[in-house]
Amino acid sequence: MPISAGLALNSIFYILAAVGILGVLLTLLVPSARGPRELHSTFIEPSLRAEPGKLASSAVEKG
Repeated sequence: MPISAGLALNSIFYILAAVGILGVLLTLLVPSARGPRELHSTFIEPSLRAEPGKLASSAVEKG
């Protein structure tokens, strides 16, 4: 059963399988981290919230 590019369905399967295997090989080439991981926690302070109605009243005054 040919598809739009003129390739048979089974040859497209082999092409996609080869691309998948190439992806696996390239993933295995990425070096893994050696040694201890340096994790630093960062304290995040909560931001101040605007009072309810304060933004609406300032918009009315300007308008």
